[in-house]
Amino acid sequence: MLRSATDLYVSRQSHDPHEKALYRELAVSSLDRVSTEDRRQIAFQLVRHPDAPQDVLARLAVDEDATTAYPVLRNALHVDHDILLKQAVGGPDSLRRAILGRTDVTLEILDAIAEHGGVDAVRELLHHPDFILDEETVHLLCTRHEILPAIGSQLAARGVLTSRQMMGSFLSLASDLRMEALASAELTALVALARNGGRKPPRPQIRQEVLIELEKTALSGTPEAFSNRLSDATGLALAATSKIAGDNSGEALAVCLKALGIPQISAERMFVRLLGKHLGFLEIRGLSALYDSLSEGAAVALVNQWRAAEEPGARKAGPHQSQYQETKPARGSRPVTGDTIWQDLDDIERLLRIG
Repeated sequence: MLRSATDLYVSRQSHDPHEKALYRELAVSSLDRVSTEDRRQIAFQLVRHPDAPQDVLARLAVDEDATTAYPVLRNALHVDHDILLKQAVGGPDSLRRAILGRTDVTLEILDAIAEHGGVDAVRELLHHPDFILDEETVHLLCTRHEILPAIGSQLAARGVLTSRQMMGSFLSLASDLRMEALASAELTALVALARNGGRKPPRPQIRQEVLIELEKTALSGTPEAFSNRLSDATGLALAATSKIAGDNSGEALAVCLKALGIPQISAERMFVRLLGKHLGFLEIRGLSALYDSLSEGAAVALVNQWRAAEEPGARKAGPHQSQYQETKPARGSRPVTGDTIWQDLDDIERLLRIG
């Protein structure tokens, strides 16, 4: 009945108040009992009508069927802000992208899509002319590890990722951006070395038996057991070490082993055992070359940054502590802290941009 009434209603461009009220009452009382196919057709028809009842459109805009809600969210001349915000938060991405196509989207709604949107919606969001990529928003996106691999290149291309963010997001970055993060880590290590009067910071103290068990588990244990041993050795959360162990590129694993001071020959044995099914001979050699070229200071800086990026409740009280907290300052220099090192690094980045 409502489908027929809608056909009749949209056949005329305008209606007197009585006709509009009758249709409105019928639609509001009947929509919940109408089939999904009919609701889709009604939404498509009404959104193009200049005299469609606003409360009927509002009901269709929050329909549980995304195909019904889409044309209203995308094309209706007016949709309440609260409705747009609700759909931006709840999704799915097809509705978020419909909202992004509107001209009346507020910054609050754009921020909600940044926080809750999937890959497709956030990719489109990054091109929206009103979206502001300030420091807080970039930090939010960097914590969304499920979408960061897909948008990291866009963020890097816009020059909004700091060295700290690149390093902290390493596990979620594509390979090309990981190389940039490694370069940032090497620069961080150099800044720390300069701040320490040219002396290498002391290596974090890790019990030898922990490293022996780590190698033994890598060579003969299960991936789950190795993840647990790696978590014990680095102090990273088990979720992080499981991701590292399951990363077939081996890049994050190389960083961890280097930070732990594992000898090159032992690291190569572990690469072959853990990654031999996924990497060919040349790729294993490339990983070994990466391990050889990576400085221990850069590796420790990366692992420390991964630990800092974890939720406090997820951290494991492992023996691996920040090199910067243990370093003694050179005589006559400022105290060497993580903050002073990051400030120096930020200053260098700003100078490079100016140049």
